[in-house]
Amino acid sequence: MESLNNLQVGVALFDKQHAELANMLNLFRELLEKDCQKSCILSMIELLMEKARIHLDSEEEMMFKVEYSGAEEHKAKHDEIMAYLSEFKRDFERDLHDTSLYNFINDLYLWMTMHLKTKDMLYASFLKENGYLEDKNELDDTTEYCLNKL
Repeated sequence: MESLNNLQVGVALFDKQHAELANMLNLFRELLEKDCQKSCILSMIELLMEKARIHLDSEEEMMFKVEYSGAEEHKAKHDEIMAYLSEFKRDFERDLHDTSLYNFINDLYLWMTMHLKTKDMLYASFLKENGYLEDKNELDDTTEYCLNKL
């Protein structure tokens, strides 16, 4: 898979979390190539869901703090991907999934790429244009994002 490092949004915490999620998808693919057992795959899906939830919560917390006008629509996209993850996990546990694991990983990668290029870029631009970010290279947690407006 192509690296998502070129798709940075300019918010250090989010870029770090995006890279971590992309690395997890790559690791997931590698595990599949080694014929990982079902329990291993379930653990990877659960870890991916946990990391995704942490990241999405970080974005959403900041969106609502800064009163970002696109927050509800952005959150709805997050809810959709988390529902997809939950549904796939449930179906996989019951051996009901009709999507291959490779397709599942590719779907997540494509969703992440499109989401970064659209929703996350708009949100990051809003933060920058409205003075919520000081130095994108120094920011590494959400408490440092709110500078002069909150």
